[in-house]
Amino acid sequence: MLKLVVADFDGTLLPYSNKTVPESTITLIETLISKGVAFAVSSGRTYSELSALLKKVSDKIFFICDDGALTIKNENVIFKKPFSKKSLSCFFDSDVFKYATLYSMNKAYLVGDNKSPVLYDKSPKKVSRPFEITEDVFKVFASPKTFTLEDTSDYRVHYSEKGFTEFVSPFANKGVALAHLQLHLGVTKFDTAAIGDASNDIPMMSHAKYSFSIGDKSKELNKICTYNSRSAEEALQKLVSFT
Repeated sequence: MLKLVVADFDGTLLPYSNKTVPESTITLIETLISKGVAFAVSSGRTYSELSALLKKVSDKIFFICDDGALTIKNENVIFKKPFSKKSLSCFFDSDVFKYATLYSMNKAYLVGDNKSPVLYDKSPKKVSRPFEITEDVFKVFASPKTFTLEDTSDYRVHYSEKGFTEFVSPFANKGVALAHLQLHLGVTKFDTAAIGDASNDIPMMSHAKYSFSIGDKSKELNKICTYNSRSAEEALQKLVSFT
């Protein structure tokens, strides 16, 4: 029996060509919820971004944010894997980073000289030492000086483009967050469906009996999923038929 559906956001619930989630997709999410199925969105985005983009159902669904570092429902933290206080010190190394922005639930801590920081509706606070940070940090946006950084014991590279990199705790990923959400809800992988479109969605798939890859962006994902769908809407329609 289907009890939980978890879906990636960018490229899945939100097609890359769209600025808003299709209303038909929202309707299918509401249909699943009305049938007693819990719904979660899983993304590298922050909670403030996701809750605004899914405002119509924001009080009904779980948010797995910051690539698995934080799970929230109705402002209540269900699970968290923040950076350790010790690991934050590396982002203050001016020999490695031009600047960094460290995101807690409510604040954006600014390190170095970034004239146009991305705040995600969080209150900005300029800091020069790690001990000035008073909240858990779940994601870091930083600009390396001369090279591309790889995973270490202090952080995991979540996303990287020319000029900047996003980091989360090395112990955070979507699969770990999903496993804890299942424990919280009292469901198993045999009650769960997962939908995604990229390699960072792979950790979710081993925790779901029904796994859907969207499109052909990730050949690796396509190989391990039980279904391949053209869109999240198509996958959600199939899941509605399972209930």
